Parts: sequence; structure tokens; C-alpha cells
Amino acid sequence: MTDIPPPGVGPLPRPGLSFLTHRLPHAARFNDTYYSRDGGLAEKRHVFLGGCGLPAAWRDAPVFVIGELGFGTGLNFLAAWESWRRTKTFGARLHYIAVEGFPLQPDELSACVDAWTELRHVAPGLKRAYPLPQPGFHRVMLDQGQVALTFLFGAAADMLRAA
Repeated sequence: MTDIPPPGVGPLPRPGLSFLTHRLPHAARFNDTYYSRDGGLAEKRHVFLGGCGLPAAWRDAPVFVIGELGFGTGLNFLAAWESWRRTKTFGARLHYIAVEGFPLQPDELSACVDAWTELRHVAPGLKRAYPLPQPGFHRVMLDQGQVALTFLFGAAADMLRAA
């Protein structure tokens, strides 16, 4: 039995965010950290961006879509958005879709992204646009409409079936 309600019904469960040494975010619910103790942003750039072959994959695309299961602290998104801004084709658009069953509260997300001064050009946009963690679909537009960020807050299977 799951404790995640169907889309649109009841509150979403919380991950139980806390911070370990060196401001490392930790989800008590899963007894796991959101990224490595040694350079979370470098890890995201190597594993997520490099592992997906980005930015080469979007280099000539007028529209590029990234789908992610688990938005977490938003660090994958911020790393992708920052890289996309530097390498995109003129007029290109990015659509980032994130499914998250245990979303952070806005103040928790802010506390997590504030640690990354390298992302100071994109982090405030995410912090301003991040929705309250209510079940369902939430789309925010960033970079004058060039970036669409769609959150699917709820159980992944339920949210993807509803999409």
C-alpha cells in the first residue's frame, strides 16, 4: 500500500529534509542524501548532463524535452538550465518535465539551491516559480517563455498515466 494519494487527492508525503555536515541535504524518509558529499554540482554535470549526452543532444534542436523521475532539490534541472542557456541554438526552447512524489516545500528548495553560487543566474528564477507541493500538474515558464518546467507532483505511475 502506498501513502501517496491519487492525483488531486490529499496532501503529498514529505521527504523529511534535514542537512548533514557541510549543508548536505538528506531525506530522512529514505535515509539518503540528494547528492554526493564531494561536489554535488560536479556530480550532476558528469552523471546527468554527461550521461545524457547534453548539451550535444540539444545543440541543433529548436525544441528539446528532458524528462526526470524525481526532482529532489532541483539541482539536475538547474545544471541543465544553466548549461542550456550557454549552449542553445538561438530561439530554441527547453521543456523540462519532472515527476516528484515527495516534493520539497518552497523554503526547503530555497535552502538547498542557495548553496550553489555557480547557479546564481538561474536559481532565483526556480525559487520564484516553484509551486506549492500540491498533487497534480504545475507548469511554470522561465527565461521569457523559452523554458517550460512542468512538475507532476504525485506517485510516478499515477502521474504518468494521467499525462
